[in-house]
Amino acid sequence: MNPTFRRVLGTIEDSWESYRRALRRRDQQYFDALFEYANQYADAAGYLNRDTPMIAVLFSIALGQEKRRQELEERVAKLEEQEAELKEELAELERRVAEFEATGGDDG
Repeated sequence: MNPTFRRVLGTIEDSWESYRRALRRRDQQYFDALFEYANQYADAAGYLNRDTPMIAVLFSIALGQEKRRQELEERVAKLEEQEAELKEELAELERRVAEFEATGGDDG
């Protein structure tokens, strides 16, 4: 853990507090989420040049968002795969129903 960078991050977050308060209440949660991303990577960010800590903060935010974006892409891909499987199952069931109805409902 790098408590020094965490203090710098806290100072940066505090300096944005008036901006946060000016946001609509519903948007404040998204602002907070950005700093959560920055906090998640504070240990790594502490290894960067302390002269420009905002670069580390912004990169940490981007990294957190990229991770989340890829996780969501994976979820969407899985859901699309499940959807395709369900459509195939539905088509098979519809075929069976049509076949059943075509035989007059006689099962065999």
